Amino acid sequence: MSLCRPCRDLTRRQLRALIELGQGPRSTAAKSPIVTRRQFHQTVTRSEEQKASVLVNAIKAILPRSAVQPYAIFGATETMYKACSQPAAYTISEELRKKEEVPMTEDGMELGVGKGVWYEEFGLAPTFSNWSQVTMLHVYLLIVRLRCLEKDAWQAWQTQLVNHFFQHAEDMMEINHGMKSRMVRSTHLNTLFQTWRGVVLAYDEGLAKGDAVMAAAVWRNIFMSREDVDMRHVAAIVSWMRLTLRRLDRLLDSTLLYHGASVFSTQPTAEFRVVDEIVSLKDIKVPARTPTAVRAKKHVK
Repeated sequence: MSLCRPCRDLTRRQLRALIELGQGPRSTAAKSPIVTRRQFHQTVTRSEEQKASVLVNAIKAILPRSAVQPYAIFGATETMYKACSQPAAYTISEELRKKEEVPMTEDGMELGVGKGVWYEEFGLAPTFSNWSQVTMLHVYLLIVRLRCLEKDAWQAWQTQLVNHFFQHAEDMMEINHGMKSRMVRSTHLNTLFQTWRGVVLAYDEGLAKGDAVMAAAVWRNIFMSREDVDMRHVAAIVSWMRLTLRRLDRLLDSTLLYHGASVFSTQPTAEFRVVDEIVSLKDIKVPARTPTAVRAKKHVK
C-alpha cells in the first residue's frame, strides 16, 4: 500500500520518536504519575477515535509493552501542542508563492494571513517569527507545570512536547515558505533552537524576579523590542501568563497530562480589565524592612 508524502513523513516521525523513547529506562513508566490506562485517543472526537484505535492496536502488535506508554505520551503531547500553535496560526497563499508575489515586511520577512487576538489586538504581523514566539510562549507555560512531575515523567513529556514544536516548525518552513532544501531548513531550525533556549531562560528569570523582568522578556521576545509598543498590551500578556500558571498549578497531574491545554481557553485580552483597574497608592502594601536591610543601610552610611 502506497502512502502520500505527508503520511509517510508523519509515520516516519512517530516511529522514530517511539524508538527513541523505547530505548529509555524501563522505570519511566513505573514512575509516571498516571494511574489509569487512559489512552490519548479517548480525548479526540468519536470519528477520530475509531481511526486512532486501529493505529493503537497496530502499534501494540509490533512494539513491546514498554513502548505503549511512550506512544500515549506522544499522542497526548500532540493534543497539547495543537492548542499552543493555534492562537497564532497563519497561512501563505500557494498562488502568491508561484507568482513570487508574497508580501514582505520592512524587515524582509514573508507576510502571511492570520486571525486572532495576537494579530488583530496586539498588532503582530502574521510571520514565522511571530508565530514561533507566540507558540513558544504557550509551550513554555505548559513546561513550567510539567516540571512538577517526577523527573523521568517530566523529561519524557517535555521532550515530546518540544519535539512537536520543531517538527511543526519544519513543516511550516517547507509548506508556508517554500524551503524545499533540508539543509536550509536545518540551518533555520538550529537558529530556532537557540532562540528557544533564550526564551526559556528569559521567562524563567521573569518568574523568579517579578513582573517587571517578565514584562521586559515579553517585550523583547513577543514584540521584538519595538519602541512603539503599547505597554498596556505587554502588561496584559504578563497578567495572562500569571493567571495561566495559577490555573495549571491547580490541576491534578492526570488532568494536566490529558486536558492541560484547556487553560488556554482564556485569551490575554481578557486581562485588560485588570491592567486598566485604577489602584490607589493606599492599597499598595510596602513590605516591612528586615533587620538585615536596616543593618545594610547603616553600613552604607
